[in-house]
Amino acid sequence: MSEELRPTAFVDGEGRKWVFSVTGGSVRAVKKATGVNLFEAIEAGSTVIDQITSDPVLFFEVVVCLLDRQLRDKGVSEEEFGDALNSEEVVVEASRQLIEAILDFFPAERSRPLRRALARLWGATEKAAAVQTQAAIERMEKTDFDALAQEIVSGKS
Repeated sequence: MSEELRPTAFVDGEGRKWVFSVTGGSVRAVKKATGVNLFEAIEAGSTVIDQITSDPVLFFEVVVCLLDRQLRDKGVSEEEFGDALNSEEVVVEASRQLIEAILDFFPAERSRPLRRALARLWGATEKAAAVQTQAAIERMEKTDFDALAQEIVSGKS
């Protein structure tokens, strides 16, 4: 396990807190349920993290496997949990914490290169999202909503 354990928790859209913990048992459960071997996550050339984060169904299945005991303890069904992953912000934070938990499973010297690369990726992603958001705001500010409403009312859209 990593020397620098970090909190790997996120809050769903209903305000419930969930904490990821990757163990030998949970790695086995994930592999049995999904075919994904989390032990391979930090191997050179591995696509495990990319597979999980780029496939929403696989992501959900992995998350449910890792949170199974908490779901049962809180009396939350998989469907209810899925419904609470109800915004991009919640899903992004759950993804980030999932990746952190996977990396925390491994010794720091083995996970450090991937952790650094992911930190750069998160930084670039956040910058790109900020630029896109600002561009959308600027487009909205330039829109003549009165003229647009008039077009819609007059049937010229």
